[in-house]
Amino acid sequence: MYLHGYGIAKDSAKAVHWFERAADQRNAAGLNALSVMYQKGDGVPKDARKASMLLLAAADLGSSCAQFNLVQVYMGGNGVTASSETAARWILKAAQGGLAPAQYYLGMMALKGRVVKQDDAEVIKWFRLAAAQDLSFAQVRVGWMCEQGRGRQSEPYDSDEMVSSGS
Repeated sequence: MYLHGYGIAKDSAKAVHWFERAADQRNAAGLNALSVMYQKGDGVPKDARKASMLLLAAADLGSSCAQFNLVQVYMGGNGVTASSETAARWILKAAQGGLAPAQYYLGMMALKGRVVKQDDAEVIKWFRLAAAQDLSFAQVRVGWMCEQGRGRQSEPYDSDEMVSSGS
């Protein structure tokens, strides 16, 4: 509420206070939110290292959102030593945790052979999982992959239906 001013005046310092209380209880959402505050310097001094440590704690608690956010942290070396291998581990965890944007991003990484090996079967697998959650970008990519005849799996599939449901 305080972070965005929903129904009350926006107050970043109060938002930080409540996020810190949640983080002190090892609440993954609180840790993730507090990390964003430190990343942006909103209500606290900007501190990329502290932000990455908070994200890591949330990710270790199983937060798919924090795991996904760590991908960019490790790819860019924001508060940590840049490591594409570590980024690949976190994107896989987030995708396995069912986070549709992570599944799509992992599919894109596999499509381009960036960080993970290029593998059409893995590409279509991750795109389909994200598409099944109505992520329209993934639905378009599934249609594109099927049109190209790439990464087909053995089960029957109607690419036209998947692509049209995303519009």
